[in-house]
Amino acid sequence: MNNEHETRGAEWPYFDLYATKKIAKSRKKVTRSITKSRKKVTFVDQLRIDATLDSAWLAALLHRGNESAGFSIIDLIQSIPSNIQVSNYFLQDSRRQAQHYNKAPEWRNARHRLKAVFYQLAMLHQAEQSDCRLIPFTANLTPDFVNKALRHKKGFIDYTKRKIDRAMKSELSRVPQYWFVVELAPVTGNPIKGRQRPHLHGGILLTPPEKESVRKQKTPISRAFHRAIGKCHPDFSERLFVMDDHKTYAQQRGITEITAALNWPGYCLKYYSFTRWFLNRQPNLTADNATKRQAEALYGLLTPKSSPKLSTEDEAALEVFMNFNYEKQVSA
Repeated sequence: MNNEHETRGAEWPYFDLYATKKIAKSRKKVTRSITKSRKKVTFVDQLRIDATLDSAWLAALLHRGNESAGFSIIDLIQSIPSNIQVSNYFLQDSRRQAQHYNKAPEWRNARHRLKAVFYQLAMLHQAEQSDCRLIPFTANLTPDFVNKALRHKKGFIDYTKRKIDRAMKSELSRVPQYWFVVELAPVTGNPIKGRQRPHLHGGILLTPPEKESVRKQKTPISRAFHRAIGKCHPDFSERLFVMDDHKTYAQQRGITEITAALNWPGYCLKYYSFTRWFLNRQPNLTADNATKRQAEALYGLLTPKSSPKLSTEDEAALEVFMNFNYEKQVSA
């Protein structure tokens, strides 16, 4: 019985968070003053990030029903207050004035949760102007793929994205806009100690033919992920790539589709910190360059100091920038 328990999941990598942290600490010596300073900056940015996310979710909730009235993603972002509200609970012992905290952080300091939300918003904005749909997805990886990705000299994320990009180029004749993170699912133990099964969560912008099955065959996008991940057991193949739907989820929960799209990154990133240690502190969130540019441009609307209220001409210029070559890419 014990042998059976010990060998279960042996094909998956073993992870021990505490042991990994101990090794990392022995390799990297940082002075107390620098560590204290970094923690302080990180804490302030985290307060701003949390408040910005709360403001975005509130804006989505307050505009329920406006989607059919010409309401756009840019309208949503511009409805977010320029001064976000950090909870007074966190400011009680602060010697700084509230306005120091009550503003969205710069994009370079936005970190993973906020960036993933704006990747979603950027792709929703693209979907408004085309026949594409933003699809939440899960991709389950094989043990062979995981072991190769962990050994890759440029890291797990780089290896995975390159494989997916090449496969989509082959199957779809293009690389759609998409983002993803790696998440751990414990095979034995728990997320901080035990055998782990890494898998992907993310969002992808697809045309109807790319996500629809013909004659009960695999969808084109499913074929692409199967090509990227490689051979697997038939039972595993059925759940290798799973697509969900923000609209259906929103209807089931009585929320807006935008709110459902904003909630998805929170689910995807629930084990983000553990997974980064599993990946030796390497990045665990990636997106294509077009989505990154578009997300940063949209996020700029939250920083009035560098991006004041847009004029009609500026809005038109933003639209041109964000849609640069996109329709041409889809039709290619």
